[in-house]
Amino acid sequence: MKQIQDWLLSKGRGYATVVELLNGLCVELNRAELSLFRVNLLLPTLHSERVSSVYVWKAGGSGFVAPPKTDKILSEEVYRFDNNHVFVYETGHGHMSEDVFQNSPFYLLQAGWSEVRCRLHGSTPEPSFPILDDLKSMGATDYIAVSLEMVHADDSFISFSTSSSTGFSERDIEDIRSIRSILAQSIEVHSTRISMESVLATYLGPRSAQAVLKSNLRRGDIHTLEAVVGFVDIRGFTESGGLVGNSGLVRRANHFYQCLYDSITPNGGEISKFIGDGALVLFYVDGDPAEASARALLSLQKLEGLIDALNESDQLEHDLGFGVALHLGAVEQGNIGAASRLDFTVIGSTVNLASRFEGLSKRLGRRIVVTQAVANCTPERFEHLGDHVVRGVDGEQAVYGLAEDKVSPITPTRGQEDGWRGSERRTLTNSLE
Repeated sequence: MKQIQDWLLSKGRGYATVVELLNGLCVELNRAELSLFRVNLLLPTLHSERVSSVYVWKAGGSGFVAPPKTDKILSEEVYRFDNNHVFVYETGHGHMSEDVFQNSPFYLLQAGWSEVRCRLHGSTPEPSFPILDDLKSMGATDYIAVSLEMVHADDSFISFSTSSSTGFSERDIEDIRSIRSILAQSIEVHSTRISMESVLATYLGPRSAQAVLKSNLRRGDIHTLEAVVGFVDIRGFTESGGLVGNSGLVRRANHFYQCLYDSITPNGGEISKFIGDGALVLFYVDGDPAEASARALLSLQKLEGLIDALNESDQLEHDLGFGVALHLGAVEQGNIGAASRLDFTVIGSTVNLASRFEGLSKRLGRRIVVTQAVANCTPERFEHLGDHVVRGVDGEQAVYGLAEDKVSPITPTRGQEDGWRGSERRTLTNSLE
């Protein structure tokens, strides 16, 4: 199968995604008369929530492809190429411990087998697996699964099913074996990039991750952009440590930051940094500053609702409170730090002022305070809370709050019935005022 090897080394390398590469490969194999019915590719994923990506190629007119029988599917997408389809399923951690995986040919590959061949001509496929029964019922006549040996991606497997009336010939099997090494190399290029993008997005956020990938990683490589900058603080975090312990603090932080992520991400916001019991968030200005400001406010109002709902639930021993300040202006974003230890972050006077303003939310008993720059975007939504001295900033600064935000929810509301001892609750309450 030299023509397929040559294709993988030439045109195959030009595809931008695994999906495109897989479809192109299957089309070429069918031109070589393998009569492929279905191809299943499993790649491990380096991600905080996902353990693997499953790509299922289906030939046009070959019937419906059911999703994997697992409750670990986190997302699914379908891509169409003429009459062919590629289904992509992202599976969560724990999938490879489920019966659906451990009772499959891929499990044998994970255990060390180099390949699994299953003829589907007879009444019962041998060896017998549920997936083979499903494939046979859809018209498959033969099946082979092989491991893909990659340098940085263990547990990578691919299976081929044919609908040919005679199944795979011995030459077909040898052809599949002959391309396995080159195919693994071609796929690993994509797999490595996917993992790198995943890690960077997990730690930096998706937009910053792409910026890092496109940069030259030189210290001082920065650019100026405009953004709504927010500093968020979890109220009473340090004081509550004596009541809930270190593990309780971690649990509280994770609950809060999940609410924060769920609030800002759908509105184009990005968590730039987790800073102990606080976070730096960014809403990039892509045109109209008022639009970015509106997205930031919408996100924070959603955060209020999620935190209120969390406090009403029984997931935490004690209520969470927070404060946040927003400022709008130019920031410097890029590679800052030591020559061999960089951070991709934002700095500048806009960031500094937002940081200083956050402390005013606590002093003024408001969850949300904003600067004059943010209030000017939609002045009808804000009320002036006075001019205040801000540490490290010359002169008094005008401070604004949402007109509808009249009550401070900073102080925990659950009392002795939820386990607060009276003296402890008074101490914590006083520390927040």
